[in-house]
Amino acid sequence: MRAKSNETDGYIIYAVSGTNTISFAIDFRNANTNGLLGFAVERINKATGKKKPIKGYKVFRDIIQNPTPETVVSTFDHPVQSFVWDDFTCYDNTKYEYLFHPVKGTPLNLDRNYNPISITISMNHFLVTWSMMFFLIVGLQAARLIAGNSKIYDQIKL
Repeated sequence: MRAKSNETDGYIIYAVSGTNTISFAIDFRNANTNGLLGFAVERINKATGKKKPIKGYKVFRDIIQNPTPETVVSTFDHPVQSFVWDDFTCYDNTKYEYLFHPVKGTPLNLDRNYNPISITISMNHFLVTWSMMFFLIVGLQAARLIAGNSKIYDQIKL
């Protein structure tokens, strides 16, 4: 699926979804990006209404001097510092609304008083079809023939 937000304060967001990932691109050409630190991101499941502030890994060194690979932070405190971003935590056949909140100021004095950019997108439905099963079986048989070993195919129970 593809989606495009309405223009909000000069920002437009484009999104492309698969079965469990959404890729976003933010067009900022008409926006005032002076002092922009990034975007706090919030996801809303449209079926349940559940809101989820998105977590991230990139931190401001003024706040966390020595982050570890295990450091996880809220994007409301450490905004996404990019104009492209992906969410790999989605579920298939689900509709989401994302709110990208521009964050300006300094790392020690965040200014979140800007209009969020909203975009709604649906995830694709994951469906295994008979044609997919056919190609799986043909692929398994080809692997068996190449390997010269029927045990590969015999151990898989369909």
